[in-house]
Amino acid sequence: MSVRITGRRAIEAAETLGLRLWAYADPTSDGGPVDLAEAKDIARSDPSLITLVEGDLEAWFARNGEQHAVYRRLLKIETSGHSPDLRRLASDERQSMHTALASGDLVRVALAVASANQLFDGWGLERARAASKR
Repeated sequence: MSVRITGRRAIEAAETLGLRLWAYADPTSDGGPVDLAEAKDIARSDPSLITLVEGDLEAWFARNGEQHAVYRRLLKIETSGHSPDLRRLASDERQSMHTALASGDLVRVALAVASANQLFDGWGLERARAASKR
């Protein structure tokens, strides 16, 4: 399943993870790849025109191990049809995970993974490691 992230969230992910951005065509441009500065400028008027390059996010997760599978699982919960309470908790955990990953502190990342896995266990969900092997 492809995860699609647009707007300011796409810009944040590109900035933090080094991913590529794409601008969709609009009446004033043909669209195509854009750098961070261009993306931020376009997003001021219409954030929906900015997205991550398809496949970049999935490739990033494939390169980076379990902590990124946890992040992806949290993102899936946050953007799915789960209960509002679970989506809010997943959003909080994902933000903590994002901060931990951006810090580069492996202990902080490990603690964030453990916390997210506790959330999965508490809600009766599969842990990200098991879910990512499918």
